[in-house]
Formats: sequence, C-alpha cells, structure tokens
Amino acid sequence: MQTDTSRVFKVFTRVVSVAGLMAVGYSIYRLYLDPVRLDWMMCLVAMSIAGYRAEVSIPGISSKVTLGDTFIFVAALLLGPWAATILATVDTLAKSPRGARRITNIGINIAALNLAILSGSLLATLAFGPLDHLVNSPERVHQFALAAGIIALVNYLVNTAIVATFCALQRRTSIVRTWTESYIWTSTTFFAGMIAACVVAKAITLFGFYSLIIALPILALTYITYKTYFGKVEASNKHIETLSKLHLATIESLTLAIDAKDPMTRGHIQRVRVLAEGLARAVRYPEGQMEGLKAAALLHDIGKLAVPEHILSKPGRLSSAEYSKVMIHPVVAADILSNVEFPYEVVPIVKHHHERFDGTGYPSGLKGEEIPFGARILTTVDCYDALTSSRPYRAQFTREQASISCAVSPGGPSILWCSPNSSKLSTNWRLTCRC
Repeated sequence: MQTDTSRVFKVFTRVVSVAGLMAVGYSIYRLYLDPVRLDWMMCLVAMSIAGYRAEVSIPGISSKVTLGDTFIFVAALLLGPWAATILATVDTLAKSPRGARRITNIGINIAALNLAILSGSLLATLAFGPLDHLVNSPERVHQFALAAGIIALVNYLVNTAIVATFCALQRRTSIVRTWTESYIWTSTTFFAGMIAACVVAKAITLFGFYSLIIALPILALTYITYKTYFGKVEASNKHIETLSKLHLATIESLTLAIDAKDPMTRGHIQRVRVLAEGLARAVRYPEGQMEGLKAAALLHDIGKLAVPEHILSKPGRLSSAEYSKVMIHPVVAADILSNVEFPYEVVPIVKHHHERFDGTGYPSGLKGEEIPFGARILTTVDCYDALTSSRPYRAQFTREQASISCAVSPGGPSILWCSPNSSKLSTNWRLTCRC
C-alpha cells in the first residue's frame, strides 16, 4: 500500500510539474508572438516582489498569502492570461524559501499557481472576450464582474486542489479531508484579492497605469483584512489547542488513578497508547480518528475501578466467578465515558476492546468487522503488552512469542486481530492475557 502511494505521489508531482513548466514555456512563446507593454509588465513584477514582504501566514498550514496574488490578478485583467502566467512564475520563485528550492517543490509551486491563473483567465477570456476590453467598457460592468469571479473561483479551486493533493499524497492522508480542513475556508482570500485587483485595474483605466500609486491604500486595506482575519483564526486555533492539552492532561490524570488501582499493570496504559498509535499508523487508521484512538487507549481500563482489588492483584488463576467480575470493566468504562461528549470515537473502542474476531469475546459477542476498527487495534496492542510483561500468575513471553499471538494478519487491516492459536502459548487466551 505504501509503495503504491509513493508511486502515485511521484507520478502526480512529475505530471503536474511538467504541466506547470509547459504553461510557462507556452506563455513565453505567446508573449513573443503578441507582446504586451514591457514597462507595465516590469512594474507589476516589481510590485509583486515588493508585495511579498507584506505576507500573512495561514494558520495550521505552511502556506502564506501575499499581495503578489493581487498583482497577478491585475495582470490577468489588463495584460491577459499569458502575462499573468509569467508573473505568477516570478512571484512563486520569489516566495520559495531558499532552503526548499528543490526541483519537486519548485515544480509543484509553479504549477499550482500557473495552472490556476492560466485556466481561470483563459476560461473568462473564452466566455467574454479580451478582459482588458471589459475593464475599459462601462456598458459591460456586469460581464467584467462575472469574468473576475470566474478567475477568482477557478484559481482558488485549481490552486488548492493541486496543493491539497500534493500534501495528502506526501503525508498519506485523505485528499478530501486535507482540502476541507486546510484550504476550503481560504476562498475568502482569493476573492478579496480579486476585488482589490478589480479596483486597481479600473483605476488604471481611468487615470493611467502609473496612477497605480493611488491604489496603494486599497492594497494596504487588503493586507490589513488578511492580517486581521488570519490573526483571529490563529487565536481561535491556539484556544482550541490549549483546551485540547487540558483535555489530554485530564485524561492522563485518570490513567494514574487506574494504574494505582491495579499495581500489577503499572505503566501498561501508557505503553498501550504508544503501541496503538504506532500500529494504527502502520495499518493506515484514519488520521481524523487518531486522537480518539489515543484517548481510548489511555482510558480503556478505567472500568477496572469497579473491579475489587483482590481480584486484580490475585497471583494465581482467576475462578470463573472472579473472571466474570473482570469482564464487566469494558461496560463500566463505556458507562463512565458516555457522560463525556468526546469530539471523536472513544466509547465504542473502549467498550469493545475485548471482543474477539470469532465472536467469543465480551461484552457483546461481536465478531468480524462488526467490531470497530479502533477496538481491533487496541485489542491487539493490549494483548501484546500484557504478554510481554511479567505477571505473578505467569512468566513473561518473549517478543517473538507474543508477536505470533498478537499479529497483523496478511489479509490487511480489515481482519486485524489478536489470535491465541499459537502452540507456543496458552490455549486459554483470556486467562493468559488478563489485560
């Protein structure tokens, strides 16, 4: 699976990078056949590079918004799609950090902006004709507004789709989730930049190109809007992050109480959390549910608070009556945690982490894929850690022996399970693990 993903990532980056470079080359060729005013072009290039210094970081991702985007839109409206593509290339190179100037990064960055502005401006040109004619025509104001909207919308969709796909393939996460979580709400910046570009383009047609200085207050207002908007988003994100840390600290405090209740398994909960996260990433557990799995790993034994201590610390084999009292702890844990409104799946994982794939587990006797995926992962690592730890009632198993018992089936994560069928281990899995 990882090999396939790496292959797709390489193919995607190469295809998109080549497409972006071809767009640059063809734009240069078209400008050679039908040149625009060089002084206008150089002025826009200079202002785009200067505008890069007034950058605003987008919270949560490594991207930045600069005033250079506005000048690219101005170039599309006044000089056409080919000039805008060249300007986008220069702007992208200027924004590329020196330490990250690798071929892959530059190719993707160029392609994301070039293909976006080229496709948007070409579509608007096909629909309404030369865009500079729209800017100069008072009778076609509504068409000018529609053309600007098309450029902004297509630019936003193509740009963010390329970047989101690149990031998702690189991190091996969902493309749709990456786009919705990191880019869907950035649409306002594209439309705000286009509105500023329309005002600047109109001012140029009325007062001449070098009256661009008049538009500087408008650009400053755009920058302030970006800064204020993303500043509030960042403050909100920090508040959420603080609450998340407090939430995690509360959970970890509960784990100390669980450890104190069952001294035989001290440290077991933290080890299970680490193992659960590692195994989950190995079998491509959904990234959006990872926090829920980690919380469930920390809280999966909280129901043992209802189990008498003499049973938990008994050095010998449990009787059937004693084991029946141990078996209530997943249900007790689920009842306790059901009062907490977790923003992710926790209760089902905790409740069913002692189910078995053949349906002989507890408390509900679920079997196969009826058991939540997260619960199957938690059961596997829970058993593995129990087997590799010394207990008064049995000797510690080696990692090799435990790995035979708690294995990831070659059939894939859909049948991930903890199997007791090794001849090297006790056939009574539940009494052996007592985890």
